[in-house]
Amino acid sequence: MAKPTAKPLSKPAAKPAAKPAPTGKKPLIIDIDFTGVTTGGGRVHIPEADYGVKLSKILRKISENSSKPYLEAQFTVTQGESKKATGKTLYHNFSLQKQSLWNLRNFLEACGKTVPSKAVKLNVSGLIGLECAATVIDEDYQGKPKSVISAFFPLDDLGNTSDSGEELDQATSEETEEESVEGEEATEETTEEEATDEVGDEEELFS
Repeated sequence: MAKPTAKPLSKPAAKPAAKPAPTGKKPLIIDIDFTGVTTGGGRVHIPEADYGVKLSKILRKISENSSKPYLEAQFTVTQGESKKATGKTLYHNFSLQKQSLWNLRNFLEACGKTVPSKAVKLNVSGLIGLECAATVIDEDYQGKPKSVISAFFPLDDLGNTSDSGEELDQATSEETEEESVEGEEATEETTEEEATDEVGDEEELFS
């Protein structure tokens, strides 16, 4: 009597790959428009030189450190030796403390404005669009160079040899110290109307 033949053992069927367990959360997707956003955030760096600049924005703010008012200005580079610098934004603070008003006065006079030696009301909004030339130097910012304005002068003088020496170095040093006291951050903004009332009650400039 013939023995029954043994059937070959079959391999167990492969199990399908396990799918990742659902998290129950949808991905967070938001709309962001980076058009016109400059690289580097608040640290703008262009070659040290003299440039033509135009005041594009100015706000009255209160220093977080000293609680004193100052004007935060944004200048757009309009011309200069470096073509890559054109269109860049430079930030500059104007202290409204009497001992530092020379900074604001120098800017206004560089723009061709006559500034009387008396108390006046300053139409801050009327300053938008003023143009002059500025000397830009490097300043250390968190271990990297940052471009800052050290002096203003008439646009017609752009390309001529700028003043140098101890007087400019001293003015730059005083301006840097004042801006350091004022601080880059502010906790409060006022309207332009309030800003004009701070300066005086006689003649109104640049209305």
